[in-house]
Amino acid sequence: MGKWKTVDDVTGEVKSIVEIYKRDEIVFEKVLEIINKEHKNELCTKFEGADKNEAIEGLVIIKNLEKDGDKYNDGTVMGLDNGNKY
Repeated sequence: MGKWKTVDDVTGEVKSIVEIYKRDEIVFEKVLEIINKEHKNELCTKFEGADKNEAIEGLVIIKNLEKDGDKYNDGTVMGLDNGNKY
């Protein structure tokens, strides 16, 4: 758990600061800050549902992961690049 930098796989540039945290043993990840000022106000246009057109900065992108032994199950991970949920 803690705060982490995300890095672009192609350019190697830091894209954002995220926080991974637990609430009642359930894991979440939130985008705390977008580093590139040109992308700071971007919206989640690729997503469907409640997160569509929400600001990426401040968005919870991993929700409700539960630890089951040495694996995590039952939650969702949102792909910011493609809009997919995993």
